[in-house]
Amino acid sequence: MIASAFSIKPVMQGVDGEIDIYKKVRGLKKAYSELIDAIGANGSNFEEKILVITHCNCLERAKEIKDKIVERYNFKDVLIVPARGLSSTYENEGGIIISY
Repeated sequence: MIASAFSIKPVMQGVDGEIDIYKKVRGLKKAYSELIDAIGANGSNFEEKILVITHCNCLERAKEIKDKIVERYNFKDVLIVPARGLSSTYENEGGIIISY
């Protein structure tokens, strides 16, 4: 309830097959900015990789994030897909997951 009141958003990451908190930030814009920054901090050889953006009922937001990622990183391809099954459990309504 407190996190919601202060608009605290977790940016999560996969670590050895487990989902863990990468950072906690205030507001969606800051969360998505951190998510995009994390690509550069944790990845390399982007031109050899395909990035997939999974969204949970927020296609327009996924497209905006895709545009910002394409401006900064040279992925081989970027795909946007709707959440299904287990990914929607972690993502929640309006959430975004990226993988590469």
